[in-house]
Amino acid sequence: LSTGDMLRAAGEDADNELGQTAKGHMEAGELVPDELITGLVVERLAKPDCREQGWLLDGFPRTAAQAELLENALTGYEPASKEAPKKGSKIAPPPEDAEPTEPPPPHIPGLDLVLRLDVDDETARKRALGRRLDPDTGIVYHLELEPPPEDEGLNERLVPLTGAANQEAQLQPALAAYADGEAALSEWLSDLGILQQVSADVAADEVHAADRKSV
Repeated sequence: LSTGDMLRAAGEDADNELGQTAKGHMEAGELVPDELITGLVVERLAKPDCREQGWLLDGFPRTAAQAELLENALTGYEPASKEAPKKGSKIAPPPEDAEPTEPPPPHIPGLDLVLRLDVDDETARKRALGRRLDPDTGIVYHLELEPPPEDEGLNERLVPLTGAANQEAQLQPALAAYADGEAALSEWLSDLGILQQVSADVAADEVHAADRKSV
């Protein structure tokens, strides 16, 4: 399941309130807020096909906030506060003969595995800006890496993808925003024990082989 496809489908549904709000952000060249994109993802995962067959997410979560919101939606999990206890607490210590408190059971994540494909900014830029959408079929092509077939009328109707990640002016700020939050996202996923990193600067078949090995 591609979050990009979810956003486009929801934006085309006039009755989908979340989708219409997300569409407004994308048309303004803005990143869709974490709560909004997570709400759309959770809404999609509740569909019968996902509940019966399972699912694979593409491009989500992208921030620690999204990861926390998704984990909470899937399992109800809320991480313990990392704040230090306040000084001067007037709460009496437990008596010496008090029974030891049982530690909570280990948390079982709602996600089985997260694969992070690592690429440099220039490679990401090249791959993002070359994408084109066929509005008739919903198929996304890449002008260089996955060019469209020589079908009559196809090239004429292809359009650039919308959203901050697909516009030259907004792409660099989007990459910078991702870089700013990447450390926190990786820490969150690593703490859950579900993060695997794969180098994606190589050919697609090599990336696919590394993905299969990680899974």
